[in-house]
Amino acid sequence: MLKPAATAAKTPTVPSSSCPSFVHPDYWQLLGSKPPAPPPVVTDLHVLRETTNATTKTVFDAIPLPDGMDITTSTATSADGTEFEITRFAPLSTQDEQTKDPDTPQRAIVFAFGGGLVAGTVPIWRHAIADLAERAGTQVFAPAYRLAPEDPYPAAIDDARRRRARAPEFRVDPARLVTFGVSAGGNLVAAAALRARDEGRLDPPIAAMVLRYPMLDDRTRVEEGDPRLAYLTWRPEANELAWEAYLAKSRFRKGLLTYRVFEADDSIPYTAAPARAQDLRGLPTTFIGVGDLDLFCDESMAFAERLEQQGVRAKAVVYRGVPHGFDMVPSFSSRQELWNDEISFIQQF
Repeated sequence: MLKPAATAAKTPTVPSSSCPSFVHPDYWQLLGSKPPAPPPVVTDLHVLRETTNATTKTVFDAIPLPDGMDITTSTATSADGTEFEITRFAPLSTQDEQTKDPDTPQRAIVFAFGGGLVAGTVPIWRHAIADLAERAGTQVFAPAYRLAPEDPYPAAIDDARRRRARAPEFRVDPARLVTFGVSAGGNLVAAAALRARDEGRLDPPIAAMVLRYPMLDDRTRVEEGDPRLAYLTWRPEANELAWEAYLAKSRFRKGLLTYRVFEADDSIPYTAAPARAQDLRGLPTTFIGVGDLDLFCDESMAFAERLEQQGVRAKAVVYRGVPHGFDMVPSFSSRQELWNDEISFIQQF
């Protein structure tokens, strides 16, 4: 039986006297043992994309590519007829299994990368996805979903949910499919599960979802006096900019296009912002991991609690004193804790 969402937590060691009680010692050390300087306010979406991509690529390129990892790319067609790529990562362990027992289908992970719905690519995440496949001993499929503002909602979710057509070819057991989303990818994984449930088109259903600090709620705000604000790595202004792009509510310089898809806040569907869903019944068993210095912490925990209240098995773990993307820092002890928790969850299925 999974732990109730509200009770699972990771607590750091006692920090030094100069470290705020709500900041993990590892994070405090990374900051040079002093509060961070106020970052520049990002107002240009494409600057946000460029900086996010550059930072992510630098971090993930440092992760060694596992020996023998088979990485292949194929083309799929989205619901609106757009072609996009899906990259398959198959570790040696799964290759050996398929050689020894070619008739037995295997578990698979469908992975949606992060980037605020406006940044990220599978090539940038290549080493991180391969590392996940190696640690899980599971083949991973990563769709190159489209990004806003060029392709606002629902383009990304249409791409992310195209996942089962070639299951027999790759010896995937449809009953052992785990969907895994990081940050913005968590939005797409949850939204795709909601849509699949509503349409009743998945038989068997998704086995489980892993949501790593998911971006679920366009309404999230932070009060100006909140002491955690200075320690956030994904900032409220960046979050609002990204949501406006995805929901197509603003004008962007690239192409000088004006989108006006959602004229009122209450017209935003829950398949765009899954936290807006009132009915979560029928969703798959879920694991959520998030730091408590993450802008998405409260929305993630609220989502987990509502899953449990509505009869969905859910486990949520809060990693104390660390921000959004904390697992990208090798020196953080919480990084390995999160990864171990996720792999232990996946291997149940």
